[in-house]
Amino acid sequence: MVEDPEIQHLISWSETGDLFRVYNPTIFSKNVLPQYFKHNNWQSFVRQLNMYGFNKVNDMIHSNLKNENQTWEFRHPHFRKGAIDDLRNIKRKSVRSLRATAPLPSASPVDSDARTDMYFREYSLLEERIKHISGGYNAMAEEFTSLRLVVSKQQEVRSYLSAIRLFYN
Repeated sequence: MVEDPEIQHLISWSETGDLFRVYNPTIFSKNVLPQYFKHNNWQSFVRQLNMYGFNKVNDMIHSNLKNENQTWEFRHPHFRKGAIDDLRNIKRKSVRSLRATAPLPSASPVDSDARTDMYFREYSLLEERIKHISGGYNAMAEEFTSLRLVVSKQQEVRSYLSAIRLFYN
């Protein structure tokens, strides 16, 4: 699908070939998904990608929120342009397989320290992500407040113009 020249305007590889982009999810869902899947549901497509370990790369918070102008990017370490042999490493995630491959807890203090460091790093990354999301939310809230003010001013002008029109008629 990513390499189909007929739909390059809707889905294509990045310049580096380490991720793929979907342009205009609405049209992509309507025209492309039914050719490859039994559905045309964008959210189901994204859920399937996530189930196979693909991660959404770009941040939609600061992008245009209209579906027809959105570009979504997805990456998987084993999904790269031209790396056909790596495709066999893409496996569906399952709770059972995650439990089976999870390392057994260790009583060793060294392992415990390494695990603590790992949890601290993950916690720090999550904190940064929350700050980033909060910043995006605050920016949207400010924009919403600003737009409310603009609409209010426009309504005042319309009322004023209506009053003038009534006065002169």
